[in-house]
Amino acid sequence: MTLRVAVLGFPLTARVWGGISWATFRLVEHLTLLHPDDEFHLVFIEDNPNEFGAEQVERLMGERGNLSSVRVGKGNAAARWCEGNVDVVWGPASGILDTKRVAQVFTHHDMRQFSRLRESLVTSLKHKRGLDKAMRNAKVAVMISPTTMRETLERYKGDRYAKKTCYIPWGVPEGFADAAEIEPVRPGSVVGTEFITTMYDPFPHKRMDLLGKVIPLLEEHGWDLVVMGGMRGKDIDVTFDHPRVHYTGFVSDELLPRYIKASSLFLHPSEYEGFGHPPYEAMALEVPVLYNARCEALTTLMGDRMWTFAGDDDLPGVLDRLMSSEEERTRHVASAAEFARSFDWNLTARRYMYTFRIAHENRDRDVDLISDDPAPPIDAVISKA
Repeated sequence: MTLRVAVLGFPLTARVWGGISWATFRLVEHLTLLHPDDEFHLVFIEDNPNEFGAEQVERLMGERGNLSSVRVGKGNAAARWCEGNVDVVWGPASGILDTKRVAQVFTHHDMRQFSRLRESLVTSLKHKRGLDKAMRNAKVAVMISPTTMRETLERYKGDRYAKKTCYIPWGVPEGFADAAEIEPVRPGSVVGTEFITTMYDPFPHKRMDLLGKVIPLLEEHGWDLVVMGGMRGKDIDVTFDHPRVHYTGFVSDELLPRYIKASSLFLHPSEYEGFGHPPYEAMALEVPVLYNARCEALTTLMGDRMWTFAGDDDLPGVLDRLMSSEEERTRHVASAAEFARSFDWNLTARRYMYTFRIAHENRDRDVDLISDDPAPPIDAVISKA
């Protein structure tokens, strides 16, 4: 039976191409490829995708005959359209519809909107209302990491929520998955052979301020630091103006893995993630990773597979040791690369499709994933074949 799936596409309208926007696109890309007999519809509520997102969506729709898009008005227009045209709705982030006439699957990314990490009280309250509605109306609620699942169920207590909540990790793109196929490229502004890569993100919890602790070590060891990504879209935010710190702005999907592969170390200073893509991508490319041990979503899964620093003042000492010894840097690389490659977008897409079907089949009754009937997708869909 053909399953008709609506994807609430508002993450693709965000001004920043990354995080939920990027993950939503990747998942749709793999869903439409792996399930050609099913239909997928991107539902945009008045807004259109950002310039780069629009290019990607247009390209993908040109390649996939089972993908289309629709633009609807605010209010109940999206709910009414979905009720009349699809079998199940997937709401990424905190978005979900005010309807029970069509089964809904919801993906929650993190609980940071309830912490000091958010930028304003208004934003926090807006996200809280959206999340409350999503957790209440969803047939199945998907968490992207064990940490997100634990934090969510600490807030939403009781069997009502626990029985419909499951864990499905995101994937690592094919462009990162086979390090042997990646030709390393050094950014043109970097003169030396040794450099550190990191991903820029404007949110305070990403801890770009810690890059200031790296600069004295760059001088001492003769290394450079390459900061990839833009503040909004393709704009560049120069956090620290120093001759050994280079800002690339937005980096294409083709160049990003090549830059990382050419580096001697990947630094991830963020203290909070819902999932945390960049360290896994660097690990898959067999590049040593140093990340913030306060980031529970990473430490829960990675453990001691890569290097960590416990506090802000610990960063220079750990980094100095790694910059001083290639043997020390590369000690965990092989096992870390194997682990990172277990996060597979095809497997993620198959698990989501299983979840969509479970939601549709149980549209008139509650789902109970605790009793294993149906089985949680992390267990039900195991093979990558």
